[in-house]
Amino acid sequence: MIKFFFSQFKAYQSDCHNNCKHSMGARYIERITHIEQLLLIEKNVIDTNKLREDCAYGVPDQLRPLCWRLFMDYLPQDRQKWKSALERQRKDYCELVENLIVRPGELEDERERSQNDMMDHPLAEESTSEWVNFFRDNEVLIQIDRDVRRLRPEIEFFQKKTKFPLTSAARINLAKRLCKEKLIVDKTELSDNSFISSTASTSNSKEDIEDYESEQHWQVVERILFIYSKVNPGIKYVQGMNELIGPIYYVFATDPDLEWAEHAESDTFYCFQQLMSEIKDNFIKTLDKSNCGIEIALKNFYDRFQAHDPQLYNRLAVSQNIKPQFYAFRWILLLLSQEFSLPDLITIWDALLSTHDRLDTVQHMCLAMLDFIRDELMIGDFSNNVRLLQNFPNIDIAQLISHSHELRNAAIRDQTVHTARSNSSSDASETSLNMSINSRTSRLFNSDRISALVNNAKAKINNYTASKKNAS
Repeated sequence: MIKFFFSQFKAYQSDCHNNCKHSMGARYIERITHIEQLLLIEKNVIDTNKLREDCAYGVPDQLRPLCWRLFMDYLPQDRQKWKSALERQRKDYCELVENLIVRPGELEDERERSQNDMMDHPLAEESTSEWVNFFRDNEVLIQIDRDVRRLRPEIEFFQKKTKFPLTSAARINLAKRLCKEKLIVDKTELSDNSFISSTASTSNSKEDIEDYESEQHWQVVERILFIYSKVNPGIKYVQGMNELIGPIYYVFATDPDLEWAEHAESDTFYCFQQLMSEIKDNFIKTLDKSNCGIEIALKNFYDRFQAHDPQLYNRLAVSQNIKPQFYAFRWILLLLSQEFSLPDLITIWDALLSTHDRLDTVQHMCLAMLDFIRDELMIGDFSNNVRLLQNFPNIDIAQLISHSHELRNAAIRDQTVHTARSNSSSDASETSLNMSINSRTSRLFNSDRISALVNNAKAKINNYTASKKNAS
């Protein structure tokens, strides 16, 4: 694996200097070279903080799969631990697939199968019945199947056969479990830019579904999402997760290093699991109105929007009553995965995944998007503006990323200044309080006053002693 990356590094570096010398800036080439040095040359332990800084504006195609695995904490920073960590996690995933997919009646022993059939059958209602769990799983699987079949329709990748099918899982064939009528795609329902062309054969044909030795990429994604739903019963599968997992799987499965591409399925599962651990609260409906659900995220975005551009905010949110649910809901929930073509989205995700606070970063990207179409929004009516926000136009992605970083850095500076002023004000108040206390203390405990009190007390004691003697 490392040898491959070294060869890629030399080839890519040569291309940069020979072919791209005039089209790329020296600063860009310097940044790319630094990324390669961090990953492959400098030390066994990778400085991921420096790597994140260098990848904030994009990652070289050859190194993107590796960088994304590091950004999503799938790979340890120490390269010497990669082999053992990868072997363990990939083996664990295969065991999950084998153990979590319910297959009623598939017992090795014929006598045991016969006895079990009498107790457990498709009409059984007991909660422990394999058939009950089988049909319950199918309810989730139907929704996953419907979504993944049309994943990224602008490209044909997900309809093609994978070079590395997970043989044991491919024989299970989740799609075949569903009703046969649901496996046929009606071409008349597809738009002109569909993934199925008039000359290409549909990947959803009976022959493809029943080919146990191969499977399409969408079937691999289907299995990953199904296993995720089984491992996370509290959230299961929610529509839109297919949009989030698609770019991750695409990047890993198209890795030029076939040794890594072979394990795209298991690696995608763990990286998707890690990404969802950060944003899953937005997908849980019962948390919508809590302080960690999607509604609070939309409120925070609109508060930022109002502070960033009060004039545009008043036009959209106040005058035209365009609510964030009309557009920002999808932007934030799906991390912009439905707003851009896959190549542009991957570049955006380079910047997004390289940050520690992705939800904060995506909100600044949303603000930058609004800035790019501000002029159109200021003159558009309600319907035109909603249409524009829901169908974002093609823009220069490099400029979008650069502008979003500017907005985020400005916000960080403002927060730093605000904190410093608060601390300064707090320090000033504390100083004033101390001066006041010292002033009062000095008035109460002035040395002359204390001497007078002491002398007066002594005089009273002497007078009292003298009067007692005279009396005696």
